[in-house]
Amino acid sequence: MTPEGSTVVIFRQWKGQQGHSIIAIFPEEAYGYLKPGQCSSYETIGQHGGCDLRIMRKHTRPAPEGPELDALRQELKAIGYTLIEKKKVTSHMDMVRMGFFQEKGPLELLAEVADDHIGL
Repeated sequence: MTPEGSTVVIFRQWKGQQGHSIIAIFPEEAYGYLKPGQCSSYETIGQHGGCDLRIMRKHTRPAPEGPELDALRQELKAIGYTLIEKKKVTSHMDMVRMGFFQEKGPLELLAEVADDHIGL
């Protein structure tokens, strides 16, 4: 389990891009509706957003060590993240994101999101 207050992150680099090409993927954080493969992410340009892990696998590669990666790490730490770096997404991360280790199950969480969105 991830220590409380820490965030699992995977750093990837967009293929064929130079400068601002590294994206931080938070595979345990849901983004929007609980869609399989959808999680939160962060880039220097655009900042927080959602990402589809299938697209990430196809269009990115592991981020190389260097000044750009170091700058993104520092940016995330400066806005309050305590990072736990990993290299790839695991099924355990998917289960955390989908709510399997919370008091409420994934269907209960999805119902709450739907209720909030619909305004019931």
